[in-house]
Amino acid sequence: MSVNIDQILQEVKRFADQNPKILNAAIMSNEILLNKYAKLIPRIRGEFATVSSVMGHVVQQFTPTWTEQADVQFRGKQMKNYHQKINFAFTPAEILGSWIQQKYDEGVELKDKEISKHVMTMLKAKIISDVNILSVKGVFNAATPTVFGASMDGLNKIHTSILTNTDNPCFKIPTDAIAGDGSNILDVVLTFERAIPEQYKDSIKELKMSVTNAENYLLAYEDEFGKNTDYTGGKGLRTRLGKRLIVGVPGMSNNHIVATFDGNFIRTVDVVENPATITDVQKLDYKIKVFGEFTLGYDYAVNELVIVNSPTAVERGLGSATLNKLYYPEEF
Repeated sequence: MSVNIDQILQEVKRFADQNPKILNAAIMSNEILLNKYAKLIPRIRGEFATVSSVMGHVVQQFTPTWTEQADVQFRGKQMKNYHQKINFAFTPAEILGSWIQQKYDEGVELKDKEISKHVMTMLKAKIISDVNILSVKGVFNAATPTVFGASMDGLNKIHTSILTNTDNPCFKIPTDAIAGDGSNILDVVLTFERAIPEQYKDSIKELKMSVTNAENYLLAYEDEFGKNTDYTGGKGLRTRLGKRLIVGVPGMSNNHIVATFDGNFIRTVDVVENPATITDVQKLDYKIKVFGEFTLGYDYAVNELVIVNSPTAVERGLGSATLNKLYYPEEF
């Protein structure tokens, strides 16, 4: 079968015009694991500030004089999402075989299926795969824009950053380092759960950890308590103490266990003014080039409400007596 590159070029352009949200569907997809656990903020591009308000105690014994007590603080955090691009090129003559094979497998006449849909479906799947990696393992580096992995900060970088952040610290729980063979994972998780601030224990529903740690937890739990013990709660692997869902995140560091409140982990995109878009389709020699852009970022709105285990932490809490009293007054 011969290939008419100009015909395929027009076909891809037509497909892009008829499916303007195909890239948006990719970055918004629930096939990207972190999207399932992140609150969506849909109209953000570039750097922006979040502001949280924290109020001190207001109830006191009655006296017939004015004695103001509460102290309201407005604390901010600078956040950002990342402008990213897609430069995807394909040679129609080289992709023809996979297209024909797919149609053969599906039992569909070639005339009823366009090669452009085949190519763009492949592109969408690859975007989802890439964002699954970037959202966890990415480390933004403006100096290496063409290196995969440098276009945004992922979960691992976010966690290492908040562990060293003194302006907006996370809540550290001292634990033993998680052993490489997972031999102490039950003890580390138990230590972590017991140290969650008591007044917020009912609000912490999930623990995020690496897939390796989640698997080791399952195996260790069965070895310790037997396979007939209902440790899953009927809906996924759960912790022994708080019956919290264990979320195994592919690519997440084996060093950390992380928990936060529902809605505090967010993803920011600009689906209003600058939605993910195929911006152009061009022909160059024997290739067809597809250009696309989108913005995306993940972060915690309030670091102080993120709870992370740390084998190097000296004391439990935010590392500041003032902040401990402000965010966790019942504990400190």
